[in-house]
Amino acid sequence: IGTAGILYAKWGKWDKAMNNFQKAYELSESIGWKEGMANASRDLGRVHGKRKNYEQAMIEFEKSLDLNRTLKNVEGIASACRYIGITYQNQGDIDRACTYLKESLLNAETVWSPKKTDKLKRRIAKFCNQD
Repeated sequence: IGTAGILYAKWGKWDKAMNNFQKAYELSESIGWKEGMANASRDLGRVHGKRKNYEQAMIEFEKSLDLNRTLKNVEGIASACRYIGITYQNQGDIDRACTYLKESLLNAETVWSPKKTDKLKRRIAKFCNQD
């Protein structure tokens, strides 16, 4: 279900993507699979973000972050923090964005590829190191 949602999102079919991610969340919740719930929440947040519905995106990203912290899932924490940071950045709240982007990097450096962490470092350098 989640994979179909990812494909719909890539094709810009936001309503279908949202529907699939919501079903993925509900199914994961029904079987108690917190990692699936965290991933579905993150994906729901991404769709809301693409639609510039930042308030709902933030709700989903924070839900994902909370679940990943409970699971001690470092990669999930890094991802959720990154998306929260980007959402704050999109809203013009650079201080909060930088707080979350830096937290993302702290976690990401242990689990992400150098290429992916370098992209995050560039974002931080561009937006967060301005005095």
